[in-house]
Amino acid sequence: MFYLRNRINRIFKFVCAFYIALFITLYLYALEAEDFTYESQGKRDPFVPLIGLPQTGPKASEVMNIEDLNFQGVALDSRGKKVVILNGEMLTEGTKLDALKVLKITDDEVVLLIKDKVHILKLYEKGGE
Repeated sequence: MFYLRNRINRIFKFVCAFYIALFITLYLYALEAEDFTYESQGKRDPFVPLIGLPQTGPKASEVMNIEDLNFQGVALDSRGKKVVILNGEMLTEGTKLDALKVLKITDDEVVLLIKDKVHILKLYEKGGE
């Protein structure tokens, strides 16, 4: 019994000594570490994607005629509902933005109402182009 208690006591002391040494080592390392600051002048913004071009042209909410629109695709949102991508913005069926209203979204086309005129935009023209 005495031997077991003595052995447990030595193991406990060893574990405590180990953690104290580890803490002191990490503390001294943290004191030596240099502060890091990112000098962004003259460098690219790391949050801007490398692939793709920046969006040019009006936002979907600023569209006044069909020529202002860039139909980029149809996708599914997190709930599985179809959304259309127009001028870089994701719009759902029924969305109304000033002169633009999304009437219907299918897999390869979108039906829009712009200034009381219905327009059908197809993702692909006949012949695959």
